[in-house]
Amino acid sequence: MSGRLKQVEMSRGYLLQAIVQCGGIANKNKMKSTLSKLQNLRNEDADRNDSERAKDVSPSEFPRNLSEKLQLLLKETQQEKSDLQKQLSQQQKSRSELEERLKTEQVSSQSLQLQLEANELSIRELRLEVEEGRRQKTALEETVRRLQLQIAEEMDRHATIERDLQLALSTTQAELSELRGNTRDWIILREEVTLCRKVLGNGAWGTVREGTFRGSKVAVKEIHELILSDHNRRLFEREMNIASRCRHPNLLQFIGATNNDGSPLFVTELLDSCLRRLLSELEITPKEILNLALDVAKGLNYLHLNKPLPIIHRDISSANVLLWRGDDSWRAKLSDYGAANFMQKCMTANPGAMIYSAPEAFTLKQSPKVDVYRFGVLLCEMCLGELPDPQGLLNQIKRVSHDTLRQLTQRCVERKPEKRPTMAEVLPELE
Repeated sequence: MSGRLKQVEMSRGYLLQAIVQCGGIANKNKMKSTLSKLQNLRNEDADRNDSERAKDVSPSEFPRNLSEKLQLLLKETQQEKSDLQKQLSQQQKSRSELEERLKTEQVSSQSLQLQLEANELSIRELRLEVEEGRRQKTALEETVRRLQLQIAEEMDRHATIERDLQLALSTTQAELSELRGNTRDWIILREEVTLCRKVLGNGAWGTVREGTFRGSKVAVKEIHELILSDHNRRLFEREMNIASRCRHPNLLQFIGATNNDGSPLFVTELLDSCLRRLLSELEITPKEILNLALDVAKGLNYLHLNKPLPIIHRDISSANVLLWRGDDSWRAKLSDYGAANFMQKCMTANPGAMIYSAPEAFTLKQSPKVDVYRFGVLLCEMCLGELPDPQGLLNQIKRVSHDTLRQLTQRCVERKPEKRPTMAEVLPELE
């Protein structure tokens, strides 16, 4: 019995050694399974020994069965070991393949890194090129802008020269036409004019007296001989030709002029008073202001629409707005519309009153807008009943209480001529 037990124990030890050797390779679950089987065999063997002792039966058959089972278990264990070795070999093969793949991936990653660095370098170079292109574009745009400005300025200069030449040509053609068709029917004999002692007014270039012409009372302006020359006499004739053709209810009626020996006499109809005197004597109502302003605007609009060239008065003032009484109200007429142009060409200074002068009055670029400016100053004078102050004109305009007249006055005295309205645009606002 003891020999058999030793044989069993030896088999168990061999089995345990095999299990331990396999344990370095197998996983823990299979090792646990094998140990469990061995423990079960030990328990069965112990139970059989106890049973043989109790029954006193010879256990001759048990060792043989146990040996077979141990051999079978050994075979299973060896098979499992073989399987595990195969798995380990497969895993090592897979590991080698993974290591090869990892090396390949590392090489690819290094190549990609080099390519990425090359791309970043190319991007930086492209950015520098783009920045340089932008700078060149900005410089080119600035050059183009300067060239465009130069071209525009040159075109404006040529356009101005062309306008001046066309204006000079038109003026020359108009003068030639006047000379060709000039009948000089405005000339009257000096002997037909009788001057009275009554002085109606004095100016820098002449004295206005009351007189008679062919039995009617008239106003006679005697031009100072000091400003006359052969050239100025020809200019005087030209302006008288223009004045003789002007016919409008709001223009002082021109009767004629002398042009023989002595100082020329400028003969017009005789009216009752002038606007300056009226403003100094009484305060006129807003309705009267609108009526008188409308009369002046109509007269100026007629002159400005003259063909082929507009007639610019250049001397609008309360002294040159003459009044006559009709239907219990004052009505106005413009005077000096012919002589003003003549005097402007005879004198180096502007003949108009300085307190009414537009900013461009002393330049050669004058247009009907100089009359519009003077008209605005005249409106302010009528509304306030005081002479205009060139330095404080804007403050004076703010004191005008009549909204329509104040706004119209502000538009008329804009410093830039192109911002001022025309007299044709002024008329609807007064009507």
